[in-house]
Amino acid sequence: MGVIQGMLQESYAVQHFTQSNVVRFPDNNAAVSALNNGTLDTLFLDYEAARSYTARFKLISAADIPSFDVPAGGCAIAKNKLAA
Repeated sequence: MGVIQGMLQESYAVQHFTQSNVVRFPDNNAAVSALNNGTLDTLFLDYEAARSYTARFKLISAADIPSFDVPAGGCAIAKNKLAA
C-alpha cells in the first residue's frame, strides 16, 4: 500500500493497516506512477483523488474508507490486483 509522506493517510495506514507493507512516496506523481506500472497494489489517499485516479487511469476501483482520523480516505486499486 502506498501513501504520500507527511499526509494524514500515512499515519493512519501505519496504525491501522498493520499487515500491509506501507510504502512512502514523496508526492502523488511518484505514487501514481508506481500504481500504474504495477509495483504498487493500492494507493491510500483522499477518496475524491482516489476516484479521480481510478477514472483517469482505468484502475479497478476507489474504495471508500470511512474514518474519523482521516477525512474522506480512499484507496485507488491497481489493474489486475485484488483487494483483500
